[in-house]
Parts: sequence; structure tokens; C-alpha cells
Amino acid sequence: MTDNTASGGLSENSPARELVIKLKDWRTWYARSVKRYYGAWAVGTLGVIALTSASSLVAALNLPSEYQRPLTIILPALASLVSTALVQFKVFENWHLRESGRLDFEKLIAEAKSLPRDSDPATLEEIRRVFLKAIDIERVQASEYFSNLSALMGEKGEREGGSKEKPAPDVSAPGKNTDSQGRI
Repeated sequence: MTDNTASGGLSENSPARELVIKLKDWRTWYARSVKRYYGAWAVGTLGVIALTSASSLVAALNLPSEYQRPLTIILPALASLVSTALVQFKVFENWHLRESGRLDFEKLIAEAKSLPRDSDPATLEEIRRVFLKAIDIERVQASEYFSNLSALMGEKGEREGGSKEKPAPDVSAPGKNTDSQGRI
């Protein structure tokens, strides 16, 4: 007797079963990524709250100046550093991006589990269609993720129509693409 619970009850050698297993591997990767980003967001946000609260308390307390002065400088600086890292590394956006990917794979798994268990050409075409949807999800995820990374690096992403190269000036018409002193 074989255990088909991992594949949603599909027969052991079915192409649909293999697809479900592959989709579950992808979903597992996204679930782990979601946990990492959520953890970074939760710890970072809680850290900012704790540091700003501690900063306010230190400022309100009447501590000796040898302690109070450094603490009133260090605590807000650390809070700003953590807050800036959360924003600049787009932790919240990436967390939601990966969560949407995980949910998309959940839908594909449900769709793949409903496929017939045979290997006729129509079923294989449906399996191919579902697999291509998974590839599209990966493409969108990569594009969005690297767009976030490009923004971090100060470059325009491909989605925004930007490129690293500066277009060559049009020198065919005098005065076009020149500054006030006639320089290109």
C-alpha cells in the first residue's frame, strides 16, 4: 500500500502527481521566504518601538549626564538606523510579494490536484498549462523582487523603462540637447 497524501491522493507515477510535488516544493520555498521577511519586519518594527520608547524614557529621567547624553544620542540613532533599513531594503514590500507568490502556488496546487490521473494528451496539455502558470508566477516574482533591488541601488528598473546607459545626445540639430552655454 502506498501513501499518496503528499501528492493529494494522485496515483504514484502520474504526471499530475509529479507536478503537485514540484509545485509544493515551490510553495515551501515561498513559505520560508515569507517567514524570513515577516520575522525581519516584526523584529525591526518592535526594535524601532522599543528604541524610541527607551529614548523617550532616558530623556525624561534625570540620569547623570555621563549616561544620559550618550544614551539620548545612541538610542534615537539606532532607531533611525533600523527604521531606515526596513524602508530601504523594502522588507514589508518583499514580505507581501513573497506571500502573494505563496498564495498563487496554493491555487496552482489545488488546480493540479483536480487534474485527471491519466497520461492522455489532453491531460498532459493541462499539466503543461499549469506548469507554465508556475513559470509565469516565478517570472513576475523575480521581476518585482529585482525591481525592488534596483530601487535600492538607485537604478531605474526595466519595468519603469529605464536603463543603465545614458542615451546619446541628438547632435543633428544645432542647439538641441545643449545647455545654456551650447555644451552637449
